[in-house]
Amino acid sequence: MRIDPPYWTFAGSAHSRLFAVRYDAWIDPALEVLTPSAALMWLRRWLLDPVAQRELLDIHRVVLGDLSASAWGLGDVTQLLAHALGNAIERGDILILEPRLDGMAAGPEDPEPPSQPGSEPPSKPQGDAWIEIELLDPANLRFPSTLRFTPPSSGASSPKFEGFVRVEGLEAGLCGIEFPEIDGREWGVAPKGANSGKPTGFEHSAGSGECLSSISRHFGFASWRTVYDDSHNAELRKLRPNPNALVKGDVVFVPDPDPRVEESATNRRATYRTIALPTRLRIRFEGRSVNDYELRVAGKIIKGRVGPGGMIDEPIPAEATAAELVMRPTHLPGQEDRWTIELGMLDAISELTGVQARLDNLGFHCPVDGQESDETTRAIAAYQKWRGVGDGEGTLDDATRGISNGFTMVERRVLCVGSRRSR
Repeated sequence: MRIDPPYWTFAGSAHSRLFAVRYDAWIDPALEVLTPSAALMWLRRWLLDPVAQRELLDIHRVVLGDLSASAWGLGDVTQLLAHALGNAIERGDILILEPRLDGMAAGPEDPEPPSQPGSEPPSKPQGDAWIEIELLDPANLRFPSTLRFTPPSSGASSPKFEGFVRVEGLEAGLCGIEFPEIDGREWGVAPKGANSGKPTGFEHSAGSGECLSSISRHFGFASWRTVYDDSHNAELRKLRPNPNALVKGDVVFVPDPDPRVEESATNRRATYRTIALPTRLRIRFEGRSVNDYELRVAGKIIKGRVGPGGMIDEPIPAEATAAELVMRPTHLPGQEDRWTIELGMLDAISELTGVQARLDNLGFHCPVDGQESDETTRAIAAYQKWRGVGDGEGTLDDATRGISNGFTMVERRVLCVGSRRSR
């Protein structure tokens, strides 16, 4: 295979290596260009590898120019690379290639290079055809996502998509439809499911505060089930029946991306389904009075009212890592309590740190250090007497481990993630 320089190579799936090139490079017909969604998934993984990061910095220098700023830490560089290179991939400035599975060319031996980014396509008369695109979740509700749409006679675009869009003024023909933020197994006329995609992948060791939802989202999956239900994670499912209560060091198998592009004819509604559910923040209030609340997350303020034993249940961005909750008792004007909730920060209930954090969240002061101490025993005993479980003496038994997260019970996609409050 021949590729015009400059080009860069990276470790790909088990059967190949991947190549990154400029938009104007000559492409060997034995290679094919990954869709933007698949390329972005690989970019997220390469950013975790120090060796690959050096290659990505070189790509940025050659294609976009030098990074020039002072006193940057590693996290700053990673964030800048993710933003700049991600945009370049979506614009087509950078192409990610992989060998064709059959090693044969699907087109002319020397294909014409892509047009210069930013150049205006030749004007064409608009037609009178149309298409409606709809994406539904398992509850038959419209699912907002990023849509990449390619009309029959012009380049791809990304119209605003809140689960439904109607595009008019098209030439009659076939349209390309892609949801770049959703893996190909997770959407379609009939989503394929976790175990029918590519069998290759890699193992990820869970860090502090990580859960299946956050890990899946980081590696480009809209649903945690695509990762959790993979056959390679059978032992993990036995060890952690609650998928969003991982312990630091748990090994999670992350399957390789399986991108999908669908085609649909004009003058019809193309309806697709996804197995993904919106990420939700659910907080159960254990107090005894009615409270007005403000939930502040990802720059939004959501207001409502909750009573004893009530549930705050709101959709939130999947990438949110923190939220602030303000509670104001209706019978005490001027009084308020503020809680900062770190999403995904509870260890599994099987770990002593998980028990300690839940007790501390509920107001039973307890160090979250994983150490058996008199302070922890007193907190457990106080909780047992309050709930009427256990021996009331601080013995940590199965009944006591049924402790809820109480006031700060947090769930994502209807499964408990857990939270830590900070004062």
